[in-house]
Amino acid sequence: MKETIYTIPINEVFEQKCGCPMCTLAKRTETKMLEYIMGAAMMESDVRESTNREGFCARHYADMIAMNNRLSLALTIESRLKTVADLTAAFAKSPNSRSAANIAKTGRSCFVCGKVTSEQERYYENLLGMWRDEEHFRELFRRQEYFCLPHFGELLERANRALPRKHAAVFARDLAGIEQAWLERMRGEVSGFTRSFDYRYNGEPFEKEAVERAAAFLSGLNA
Repeated sequence: MKETIYTIPINEVFEQKCGCPMCTLAKRTETKMLEYIMGAAMMESDVRESTNREGFCARHYADMIAMNNRLSLALTIESRLKTVADLTAAFAKSPNSRSAANIAKTGRSCFVCGKVTSEQERYYENLLGMWRDEEHFRELFRRQEYFCLPHFGELLERANRALPRKHAAVFARDLAGIEQAWLERMRGEVSGFTRSFDYRYNGEPFEKEAVERAAAFLSGLNA
């Protein structure tokens, strides 16, 4: 499969074999978009129009606040507040279901989340194409530590739609094998952690990060 701007980062994160590769790809996109919004995007009218319309979720506002670029964030918020004020004024002037829906929609949207979702769709498409066409990538795939539960489900659904039935079955088998091994490990680590609070197991070694690691697997917390 010819290398593209999507296949190159997929190969990079799969070669690392550390954590959920789809979470790593999502985090890269998220970081890139946050840095872009707080930097060069300030001068691009089309991006400002999108951020004014879509805004950001609570988590991404918190991320931007933590970046300590208060002026850039203030300018972004200033524009966003005007958009929300215009929508609210339009509803107050003529209350109707359409204007109410516009307010509800803009309250639920997030520019960064939307970009992450869009990029992930392209990564899923390319990943499945690489798995189908490249033996080298199939080997990389089988050697992954785990895929978080949300991405596990997403990959299974997309494989059923994108791959021929025979290939989808092999893909699902390989993916399930990765997950079963990781689940067994997580269950052992969490059980060991809980036993560490029982005096009868005093001195028995346990994984101190067991709870965090299991939560990351179950929820995609690292993304």
